Amino acid sequence: TLGVTGLSALSDATVSGTLGVSGATAMSSASLSSTLTVNGLATLKDGLTLEKDTTSMLHTGNTGLQISSTTGFVEVESVRFTNLQLGVGATPIITLSTSGIGVSVTGTLQTSGLSTLASLK
Repeated sequence: TLGVTGLSALSDATVSGTLGVSGATAMSSASLSSTLTVNGLATLKDGLTLEKDTTSMLHTGNTGLQISSTTGFVEVESVRFTNLQLGVGATPIITLSTSGIGVSVTGTLQTSGLSTLASLK
């Protein structure tokens, strides 16, 4: 058991079992051999690297998973999502509508195979 009260510094430690920490904590680095469980908000000040060959992000809540950027865009592989626009890199190609059903395509819409387009009557 490691019990620490007040301001303290620890240069190196090995804990077998559970390390419980309350309050603000700063570590320059840490290695875990098992699962890290965080109850509450986790803020990462840098990137996140997943090193396993095949990995996943799993959402187990009852509503939905939201991925957003407070200052710009979200990019997955080469597809960029900016508000209601989908594009490749900085070039928006598809714009979705928030009212009714609507999609706007920037450029030429090309299809392979049979396509049916409705017209206004």
